[in-house]
Amino acid sequence: MLGSKVEENKKQQYTVIWANDLFFRIDNAVYEKIIVEKTDECGRVPPQTLSYISSNKTIERLVYTILNQYSALGRAVQDELVDFDQVLALRKKAVIDAWELYGNYIYEVRYKSPKAWQDF
Repeated sequence: MLGSKVEENKKQQYTVIWANDLFFRIDNAVYEKIIVEKTDECGRVPPQTLSYISSNKTIERLVYTILNQYSALGRAVQDELVDFDQVLALRKKAVIDAWELYGNYIYEVRYKSPKAWQDF
């Protein structure tokens, strides 16, 4: 019983450390994207479609970075390398927001590449 509790604590600590690094990379890409991306008069970004994202190589690179990191997170959760509840506690809203922002783009890319970001 004590051994399983110790292992669970180790997994939770690993999750926090690993996820912190992953989220740092995502946050840096989001920050860079905000700097280069044009907004409308209300401060909104254009719809994140395939045609929009692929029209600017810097934005495309940053979106790939963001989605690749979220895909890595999904794989780590699926493989039970990190604790899912800890991930939700750390970034639930950010994960949901990313899916809402890039969901259409992901579907468009998956039309040509069905396995793109399959773990996100």
